[in-house]
Amino acid sequence: MADDWDWFWASEYGRDRMLRDEVETLSYQASAAASRASRMQSQLAKLQGSLESRLNALSKAFDAYVELGDVREELAGYPDTTAIRRDVMSVIEQLSNGLPVSPVDPRGVDYWLPHATNTVIEIAGGNAEAGKTDVGAAPESRLYVVAAAGALGHGERVADRLPELLITDRELTGHQVVLLDAVVAGVFGPKALESLEPSFRPLLQRTDPAGWRATLERVLGVTNDDFILTWIRGQLADKGTAPSPDAQQSSPEGGQPAKPAGASGDAPQGEGDPKASLRGLVAALIGSGYGGEGALLARARDLRWQIENPGQTRPEAEQGPAPADALDRIVHYLKELPVGSPEQRTLLRWVGPGLQTFIDPLGTVAARPAASVDIRTYYGSVAVTAAGPDQKRWQQIVRNIEESGKVPPSKLYGFGIAAAVGAVLALVCALTGQVVLAVLAVVAAVILGVLCGLQLRARHEAVESAKAGLDQANKQLGDGVKRAELADTAARESAEERTRLVDHLRANLARL
Repeated sequence: MADDWDWFWASEYGRDRMLRDEVETLSYQASAAASRASRMQSQLAKLQGSLESRLNALSKAFDAYVELGDVREELAGYPDTTAIRRDVMSVIEQLSNGLPVSPVDPRGVDYWLPHATNTVIEIAGGNAEAGKTDVGAAPESRLYVVAAAGALGHGERVADRLPELLITDRELTGHQVVLLDAVVAGVFGPKALESLEPSFRPLLQRTDPAGWRATLERVLGVTNDDFILTWIRGQLADKGTAPSPDAQQSSPEGGQPAKPAGASGDAPQGEGDPKASLRGLVAALIGSGYGGEGALLARARDLRWQIENPGQTRPEAEQGPAPADALDRIVHYLKELPVGSPEQRTLLRWVGPGLQTFIDPLGTVAARPAASVDIRTYYGSVAVTAAGPDQKRWQQIVRNIEESGKVPPSKLYGFGIAAAVGAVLALVCALTGQVVLAVLAVVAAVILGVLCGLQLRARHEAVESAKAGLDQANKQLGDGVKRAELADTAARESAEERTRLVDHLRANLARL
């Protein structure tokens, strides 16, 4: 910063320079101060946000703590089944390890779980009739017995109890999806799936052709009839045999070859371990508590997590398979199971009549309109079929071509007459001795004659161009007719191929 002495001895230019330097210095300082203020404001906002979020998290944790007290008061109205559930889990774990177990003590509580677990112990010991006479057992009890026996490897002993658990009007519950997955995978023995046909027969019989089409399109992910027919043909192929030469088309799923049927207990392709899903179902039934206690126990677990983890979002708990459309699930199994496996053949027999209703309308060859090809020429476009073009439009194109070859004669006549007049004028001027005018008249007559010649040349070129344009349009017309004929031939062959395929599928479906 300049002092008074420097200012006194400085010139006008020097004083201006000192003032500019001072202004620049003050501007820089102001900018730096504004930047620091902005940073401080941002940090303050973050601090306020952090404090607010922490206060909100603590508030939610406190609310959860208060609600947890209310839930515990409600739970106090139920018998204490914690010890029973702990004993049951211990018994199931010992049975899965092949260890001897003792019956579970119900501890004087009218709770289905210990009695159902004792039934499972008897079944694991070889008594397949255990629990069958208990007709008044809760639905959870019957589901638990079947799921636990299947998870422990004794599924064949309870296979006859499956039909009553898999009755459905249209939608399968999540528990039913787990059971059906295990049945299809062979957990309950090779004959379990066949025994379920009466449970699904009403649903399969009342599904109309539109319902079958919608299901196939939804599960296969395609809407093209030819792809769906090809998939059905692949499902009808015999295990270990190659399809016929007419059947060598790719399936909508990429044309992967069929895998050999797996051993009993294997899941369909793309599914998880069915026994693991059954174990998860058993654990969920054990943790569901006594009557309405299950919802309170689940809520208590959520509240405890909120208290222990304030401000965090709880990850989604594993809920098992979601409910599913029964018909969609059956077609899904067909899609995933190895072609020719016993389970696949059983399901194919179930859905055979429904597939028949889908393919029957496709075997009728409807009259198809002639293929139309749009031909675009320089003089216009026209639709062309195998029988030829649209005559009205084609005649208009021909007229357009003919008009393009016509040059108005007015200029030609005008230049010709003017050239003749110039020549006569030049002759008259020459005879009268007006040489200059004669020369000018000759020059004008020559120029007009040249223009007349150019007009003649333009008329000739227009005629040749129109002729070439007509030839080109006729060539394009011929190409369009050939393309339309090829399209008609391809459509006819495709319809005939589809008819043969539908007849082939009908014959195979009739033999199921």
